Amino acid sequence: MVVIISHAITLPTSIPSLHSNICKDLGNPRFEQRCLRHIVAYPQIILAKDNLSFCKIFAKMAIDKAIRTQNYIKEMMNKYPSSEAIKECATTNYNYVVSELKAVLIEDPEMISMDVEYAADGVGQCETALANEKLVNVSSIHKLNNNIKFLTDILTSASSHL
Repeated sequence: MVVIISHAITLPTSIPSLHSNICKDLGNPRFEQRCLRHIVAYPQIILAKDNLSFCKIFAKMAIDKAIRTQNYIKEMMNKYPSSEAIKECATTNYNYVVSELKAVLIEDPEMISMDVEYAADGVGQCETALANEKLVNVSSIHKLNNNIKFLTDILTSASSHL
């Protein structure tokens, strides 16, 4: 006899349709649930009444996570000082990611989607540098990069309706 235990996450039914639509626009039910979990984890995001306020509130959370990711990569840079790719990610790429996400907070709404796209490009450049170098096991950085990229995907979804 095999017993299967499911750990389904129950999300509150009080998530405003604005937020549900942003998550639905990601186009994948698995991503939609992951997106909703991010929103539930940060109650201030639920206070957003429109896509612009959502972008600004969500960007603040994404900036915090990007800075934490950058700090982790800087620790890796100290651990692997010969890795040019890790150095590039920790400095150039993540400086760019953070600055572009910060631009979301001050930018004209028409420019937000471009800022988010540029932030995602910074993550992509980090991934490319790491893949090309192949010097050290960077699976932990890859996982963090994927999370930051996912956050930019959510911001892209929200900004597409500005």
